[in-house]
Amino acid sequence: MGQRLEYGGGLSAATGKFIFTEAATTWTLTNSLQIVGDRWRFGVSIPLISQNSTAITLVGGIPLPTGGPNAGPI
Repeated sequence: MGQRLEYGGGLSAATGKFIFTEAATTWTLTNSLQIVGDRWRFGVSIPLISQNSTAITLVGGIPLPTGGPNAGPI
């Protein structure tokens, strides 16, 4: 009946023009730390995100083309 500490991490990149003429690149570094018991698990996950375009907005950790802050109504 012991507990253990687990670390997990990953790095991902996404690049593309989506619906715009300018290419956008997003880098995501995910870090997670968990305390694990025999019948339970408690943890936190913190993503660190960097992107080079305001035309792409992260929604739930997924990059979506939104047009950025200068986008008007459709």
